[in-house]
Amino acid sequence: MGVNVGAPVADSLETSSLKEMDWEQLLQGYNDLSEQKKALEMRVYKSEERRRALMHILSDLNNVNRKLANQRKAMIHILADYEQDRDRLARQTERLDNSRRAIMHILQDSHKSNLRLENSRKAMIHIMSDLKDTTEEVQRREHELREKQEQLVQAGKLATLGELTTGVAHELNNPLNNIGLFIGNVIDLIELGAGDGTKTAILIDYFLKQNADISYSPIDISQEALDALSAKFTSEFPLLRMDARNGDYFRILESLKNGSGRRKVLLFLGSNIGNFSR
Repeated sequence: MGVNVGAPVADSLETSSLKEMDWEQLLQGYNDLSEQKKALEMRVYKSEERRRALMHILSDLNNVNRKLANQRKAMIHILADYEQDRDRLARQTERLDNSRRAIMHILQDSHKSNLRLENSRKAMIHIMSDLKDTTEEVQRREHELREKQEQLVQAGKLATLGELTTGVAHELNNPLNNIGLFIGNVIDLIELGAGDGTKTAILIDYFLKQNADISYSPIDISQEALDALSAKFTSEFPLLRMDARNGDYFRILESLKNGSGRRKVLLFLGSNIGNFSR
């Protein structure tokens, strides 16, 4: 609704015109003025509301501007950091590229080394194969040589044993009979330095065939020789009672003294009736 402010002012100035108006016109004019006043007050109130709202908006705009300024500063820092990061990334990319090229060279060298190693491995396999064949050939020839040596040694031993058996049998034919008559059938044979027992075996075999009750105690400083002799006599004479002693002759002879009443025969055959060696 439009309000004409100039008309009431003109009416108030022209008092002559007011006097001519009737009461109803004055009342109507008053009502119109009241409505215009209310309309003006309402417009002023709304203008004030709009002003206050505008002030709030301006305040909010100021806050937004401050935030935008802060964000702009932060964005500037971010851009600066981004630029620094971009520079660092460029340098790292360059270093990475250099490293990649170095790795490519290393891989190429490694590939060449692997090829050389493979060739060396193949050559080594051939060498090992040849070495294996050579070793097998050498072992085969050594085995043949040992067999031939053993055959020669065995032939020599058999020849020597034949000669020894003939000589010992001839030498001991009558003495064994005399010894058997002299010492009886219950004896303990004690031998000093029995060695391999070749000559002693002839005596033991004779006494066992005569059903003599004998025991045999070889004495030697070599435990290895005694072990070999014990194994040999245990195999040849299972019924023989044997007590091998390792140590000093006189000390062991002293320990063998007892009062059992059995006749003790001390043997020291030496080398006068057929010792032989390989």
